[in-house]
Amino acid sequence: MFEMKGCTHGHQSPPTTSYDTRQRILDAATEIFAKEGYGKATVRDICQRANANVAAVNYHFGDKEKLYSEVLMQTYQAMLNRHPTSGGVPEGASPEERLAGFIRAFCRRIYGGGPESYLSWMMAREMAEPSPALDDVVQKMVRPQQQQLIAILNALLGPGLPEQALRFAMGSVLGQILFFHYCRPVVERLFPERKGLLPDPDQLADAIAAVSIPGLKALRAKYERAQEGR
Repeated sequence: MFEMKGCTHGHQSPPTTSYDTRQRILDAATEIFAKEGYGKATVRDICQRANANVAAVNYHFGDKEKLYSEVLMQTYQAMLNRHPTSGGVPEGASPEERLAGFIRAFCRRIYGGGPESYLSWMMAREMAEPSPALDDVVQKMVRPQQQQLIAILNALLGPGLPEQALRFAMGSVLGQILFFHYCRPVVERLFPERKGLLPDPDQLADAIAAVSIPGLKALRAKYERAQEGR
C-alpha cells in the first residue's frame, strides 16, 4: 500500500509507504506517551506529530491501546538489544559477577539516555496511573527480568532462604536502582545543583553492587544463625 501526498504547483511528493507511516506513528507515539502518559496522550496529537491521517492509527494498530502496547514492546526490545539484562556477564560467571552485571545493565537502560530511556518514563507513569496494558507489560516485560534476578539471588544466597526474605532482597536491589528515577522531583529539590542531571549509570551500578552484595551475604548469614539457634 502507498499513500500519495500531494503538494502545490502541480507536483507530487515521493510516495510514502505504509511501513513508513506506521513507523512515523510509532516514533511520535513513543515520545508523546513518554511525556504525557497513556491517559493524556491523544490519537490526534500523535498523528499530527507523525504527519499522518487520524485513521492511520486504526488501520495500522486497531486503536490507541494496541498502539500503546506496540510502543512499549518495540521500545522494550530496542532497550534489550542495546543493554541485555546480563550486562555482558556470561552465565558461568559467579553470582556476584552476574548480579553486578544485572545491576549495571538496568542502570544503563534507565539513566543512559537515548530513545530506549523513554520506556523508563512510560513505566514510571504506569506505576502511578496503570493503563489497560499493565497486565501484559508485567507478563512480557517485568516478569522475565524478575525471574532472572531471582535466579541470581538464589545462586548468591543459597537454598532454603524464606520466600519473604528473597522478595525483600529483590526489592532492595531494584529499589536502589529506581530511586533516582522515581524520586527525581524530590532528589532535585534536595540537591538543586544536580537538577536535570542523570546519575552516571556505571558509577551508580558500582555503588549499588558494593552495598548490595555484602548486604545480601549478611542476610544469608543471619538466616543461617537463626537456623542454628533453633
